[in-house]
This record gives sequence, C-alpha cells and structure tokens, in this order.
Amino acid sequence: MNRRRRYTGSNPSLRRVLYRAHLGVALVAVFTAGLAVTLVGLLTLRAYADPNQQLIARSISYTVEAAVVFGDAQAAEESLALIASSEEVSSAIVYDRQGQTLASWHRESTGPLHLLEQQLAHWLLSAPTEQPILHDGQKIGSVEVKGSGGSLLRFLRRPLAPSLLALALLSAMTAVSGFGLSKLYLSDAGWALQDIGRLGMSGGLVTVFLGCGGGAWLVRRIGLWRGFALGVVLAGCSALLWYLQAGRWLALSEGLAWTCVLIGSLATGITSVAILTAAIRFAGQGGQAGTDVTAVQSTRDLGEMLASSFLVSLTAQIGYAGGFLTGSALAVLALLLALRLQAGEGRGEWKGRAEEA
Repeated sequence: MNRRRRYTGSNPSLRRVLYRAHLGVALVAVFTAGLAVTLVGLLTLRAYADPNQQLIARSISYTVEAAVVFGDAQAAEESLALIASSEEVSSAIVYDRQGQTLASWHRESTGPLHLLEQQLAHWLLSAPTEQPILHDGQKIGSVEVKGSGGSLLRFLRRPLAPSLLALALLSAMTAVSGFGLSKLYLSDAGWALQDIGRLGMSGGLVTVFLGCGGGAWLVRRIGLWRGFALGVVLAGCSALLWYLQAGRWLALSEGLAWTCVLIGSLATGITSVAILTAAIRFAGQGGQAGTDVTAVQSTRDLGEMLASSFLVSLTAQIGYAGGFLTGSALAVLALLLALRLQAGEGRGEWKGRAEEA
C-alpha cells in the first residue's frame, strides 16, 4: 500500500502535465512573437537606413565640392565635420581626383557600448556608401560614408527612456487584455459572430473619435500624466468588469458588455494619445526625435502583439477571469509608474535629466 502511494505520488497528474504543456506553448509563443517583431523592425530600419546614408553622402559631396576643386584640405575637413557630426555617421572620408585622402572625420566613441554600436551598424547597413563629387559634369573626387548604429543605444541610455518604454508596453497590454480577450469570452459565451463584430466596430469608432479626441483634450486640460492615469484607470475598470462577469460575480448581459467595450475603447484612445504626447515631448528634449518616437511606438506595437499571444495562452491555464484580472493588474502597474513620472516631472527631473543626456 505504501509502495502504491509512493508510485502514485511520483507521477504528475494530468492537470499538471497539461499545465506545463500550455505554459511551454505560451512561452514559445511570446518568444516567437518577440523574435518576429525584432526581425521586422531590423528589416524596416535597414530599408530606411541605406537611402538615408546615401542622402548624407550626397549632401557632403555638394558641400565639399569647392574645397576639392581648389585642393583645400582644411576647408574640406571643416565642411565634412559640420555635416557628419550632426548625422548618424561613424566616419566619412573625402578623396581627391587621384584617390588620395583629402579630408576625414571619425566619431569618437570609447564607451563600453561602442562595440555594440558597431555591430548594430553592421546589421543595419550593408556597406559604406560612396558618392562621386562632380564639377561641371566630371568626377573630381568621391566621398565615403560609414553609418553608425548609436541612435537607438543613445535613446536607451537616457535616464527616462526605460520608464517611457515600460509605460508604452503596459498600456498596450492592458488595452488588449480588456478589448481583445473579451471577443473570445463572448464567443465562448454563445454570442453570435455578427454581434461581436458589431461590438468591435463600435469600439473602434469610439477609440478614434471619442478616445483620441478626448485624450487630446484631457492632456491640454489636466496635464499629460493625469490624462494618461485616467485612461489607465478606465482600462483597468473595463478589465475588472469583464473579470466580474467571467467569474460569475455579475451576470453577463448585453448592456454590461457594451459598457465594458465602450469604457475600454475610450481608455485605449486616451492612453494612445497620452503616451505619444509623452514620446514627442521626450524626443523634443534630445537630438534624435525620429528615433525616440519610433522606439516608443514600436514598443507599444510589440506590447499589443505579446499580449495577444501571451494572454490567450495564459487564459487557457487560469480561465477568462484570471486573464481579465491580469489585465487589471497591468493597469495598476501602469498607473503607479505614471504617477511616479508625474512626481518626477513636478520636481523638474525630465528637463534636468534630458540636459544631462
């Protein structure tokens, strides 16, 4: 009898086996989604990086044309440094008609992340760009430009960047946990697909017209972080109402479902406007606005993709009630982080840290 007990205890139950299998599937789904987003992002950056590098080389060739004509190395080096220092360039070389170096410029990077910047540039840019220098239709020299991958790393090194990215990620995951997961819940509850589609379409209209418009008004009226906090609270309330219905604390009804969707859609619009406003404000305090705003927006897109795959797998383990409750917990985290940033902004940390960066 004792041996039978030991044997039974040494074998995991079917529920535990299924739990481990579903957890593994969830982790693989999250990893796959993150890898896919990363690859797509790198390919997109590479598609834009090469033309941008060619444009920089063309600008340099026009600027140093007169200096190359007269063989003025000092003027060529000054003109070269003027453009290259303000662009995403690691090195630039001007050659004369004989192919000899007339002027050169190299970005000084001795920090611990210099090697990582070089590797990033190697992935984003296929090769250095060479642009001929023309005078009266004839080639009198050339410019060689090598790009740099430091803009993204400079963004990440700024003190407030991680908090901003965390807010973008949490707000997106909160929105998906309430709005996306509710469609599956209603489908399993026996709702017709056309009714669910009508509900989703109405929610999208509320997001665009009322959420985004109201979000812009709230940011102007009560401030950036208070507006964001209000949007997160609404998102958390929507997820909490869904939790009460999924947990059978409240009976599922059409009126309550519409209320949840409208509140969640309004919250999505408000948080989207607020987080992009924060990204633009943050970018305005640095020297690479395009990179900063793109990083925040890409993180928000990543949050939506991760939440879509992760929460569905998690719901398979803990049920719809647990999935909606997870969304409420994410909203609380986003709210606490937003309040922390609001307090830091009141103390002038945004401006002071931006100047330090």
